[in-house]
Amino acid sequence: MSALFHGVALALLYLGLPHLKYDELSGERVVVVELFTVNERRNLPEHSSELEAKKELREEDRAPGIDPPPAPPPPSSRNSIRTVSTPPPPKPAPLPLEEELQKQVEGVGLVDDVEVPIKKPNPPSKPDPFASVLKSVEELEVSRVARSEHEPEPEESKPALPTKDPFEEILARADSKFTPDAPLSMTELDNIRYQIQKNWHLPAGGRNVQNMQVTLRIQLGPDGTVLDVSVVDQVQMKTDPFYRAMAESTVRAVLKTDQIKNLSPEKYHLWRDMKINFDPREMFG
Repeated sequence: MSALFHGVALALLYLGLPHLKYDELSGERVVVVELFTVNERRNLPEHSSELEAKKELREEDRAPGIDPPPAPPPPSSRNSIRTVSTPPPPKPAPLPLEEELQKQVEGVGLVDDVEVPIKKPNPPSKPDPFASVLKSVEELEVSRVARSEHEPEPEESKPALPTKDPFEEILARADSKFTPDAPLSMTELDNIRYQIQKNWHLPAGGRNVQNMQVTLRIQLGPDGTVLDVSVVDQVQMKTDPFYRAMAESTVRAVLKTDQIKNLSPEKYHLWRDMKINFDPREMFG
């Protein structure tokens, strides 16, 4: 077995290892060349001397120290076809600004199907009702002025004569019969209550005070000064503490008023000693 193995190894060393990988054929670049005929003698136009003079001037104007580029070698005199492998020209290096612009252009993609907003036409303006009313008023005013210019001016109206002399009516009311025994009117009683009401404060926390009524006996002097005041219902004053608090607040209001004004002196015999009923529902609403 070992002899067989050694024999195979020697055969491989002698013959060489087989190629396990397929070598790709290297392709050749095809270069197109142009055939042209080169004349051995120079054929220059007549004005070549002028071109040579300009060329010499340009060479003199060049800065010293800069060598002119070497002239290309003359073409071979033989007409032959040969394959020349010319490398592709290198691309010019882009400027920094051009690189930045190129990146911006590549980064910005074109937007497809951009929806362009369609501007809707403005709706027709609604008529202003206030403007139409003003126009109607102006038309009426113009027509009224035009009508007043053509109509004759009316005669000045004369004041109507009174059918009865007002002075005679005053005298007739003054001559009316005075009745001193007539009771006090509601207006006179309300006047007295109103002056006392300004100083009357209902007791706080009283039970059912809004439904209570207090009748007071008030005695006044000739000038309306309060001489005495008392509660008529003394029984309820002693039995009902809430009524007593209500009545005492009413008495304090009369004493605080001190003097009743705007009383008729002719009726002193009526209001010098009188009884007045005080109802919170009527006085305070």
